[in-house]
Amino acid sequence: MKEIVYFLVFIISLIFANPLIAFSTVDKFGVYSWVDSLSSSGLALNEDEFDELRSNPFCVVARSGSPARRYLKTLDAVRRKKEELIFKYHSASSSEEENEVIAESISYINAMVYRVLFPLWVGIDWDFNGVPGKVPGVRRPIACGHIVEKILQDSGFEIGRSRGYRLAYLAPWDFVRSVKGGEPDHFRDWVGLEGYFTKKGSGLYILGIWGGYVGHILFGYYDSSGKLWLLHSGIHPRGASVSIDDGEYYLRDFMYWDDLWITKVDAGLARKWLEGEQIIPLISSDRRGDAYGGK
Repeated sequence: MKEIVYFLVFIISLIFANPLIAFSTVDKFGVYSWVDSLSSSGLALNEDEFDELRSNPFCVVARSGSPARRYLKTLDAVRRKKEELIFKYHSASSSEEENEVIAESISYINAMVYRVLFPLWVGIDWDFNGVPGKVPGVRRPIACGHIVEKILQDSGFEIGRSRGYRLAYLAPWDFVRSVKGGEPDHFRDWVGLEGYFTKKGSGLYILGIWGGYVGHILFGYYDSSGKLWLLHSGIHPRGASVSIDDGEYYLRDFMYWDDLWITKVDAGLARKWLEGEQIIPLISSDRRGDAYGGK
């Protein structure tokens, strides 16, 4: 019974916290209700991750105030939880305890991005030059690179600049390379990428796709059932907006003619998160950096 109550509180709080519902009296986005998609498309974390999420009140979007204030309160909850984990990380008396904190941090980042932060932007229009505001707003369209940078920052990562460039301005390869802090994994076919996901397992990924003239930056969430979900801002069958879509459906076609670079939110990135190390844009003269991922 207790678990059911937690679940209902979580879902209700997210419905009322969704800026798309609060900002518009008409549902101009039609099928963009992410809550509906949870039941209609099977979009979900695995059972253990979801049980952990719904039993922790810090993961629930605040239920009072305006939509903007709710989002800001969510960011404040992220900050407080990060401070708690940083304290535990620096207080660890053994490598085992340190690794436990790192694992908890990865789970927290995954849950916040996939379950809380990103869904609150779903339905907002895409624009190649779109730069987001501090909170989601229907009058502020957003480019593919900017949504990924924004969500990384709002989930607690420190994002720096290099020679005036921000992360969102980078080409796909440079973007993923900057996040990882080294050479990312590279694929040119779906079979290879599918094997990579099987090997690496469930979790959150950052992907960069080079389409010849313009790149595409996005998140991927690979769940425990072997399903890949793409979290992105771009063009899709229902229009051009921030969306959550079937990864295989998109990437099988993309990868007939594109390069894809990828990295996972893993222990290395979790350490950056815990130690406050900035993700610095790495700008390359290599031809792989020719395609920009949206400004």
